[in-house]
Amino acid sequence: MAERGMLPDFFAKRSRYETPLIDILFSAFGVVLLSWMSFQEIIAVENYLYCFGMILEFTAFITLRVTHPTASRPYKIPLGTIGAVLMIIPPALLIVVVMTLASYKVMAVSIMAMVVGFVLQPCLVYVKKKR
Repeated sequence: MAERGMLPDFFAKRSRYETPLIDILFSAFGVVLLSWMSFQEIIAVENYLYCFGMILEFTAFITLRVTHPTASRPYKIPLGTIGAVLMIIPPALLIVVVMTLASYKVMAVSIMAMVVGFVLQPCLVYVKKKR
């Protein structure tokens, strides 16, 4: 990802054996952080984060539908704004139910991951502008 400009340059550096050492260390750090959780909890965290992403996609869909109604799109769902909202309500409710059924541990880890993502996102924007 660093070679594509999505991460800072130091992630793209390789050792003399052509292995991305810093990437490997960050991955190992992530594994160590998750090692105190069971496999089921790790999957639940992944599912929780995916559900949160879907809620963000639904929100973006409706927001763009309202703020940029004439924007060029490869396809457009043939419903008005109210129809689009009604279409999103059932899956959004199911997603919220799934998220509320998660354990507090899963919620806490997921929310911490989201906070880290929101904090690092401006850093990634800065790195991209710098190039």
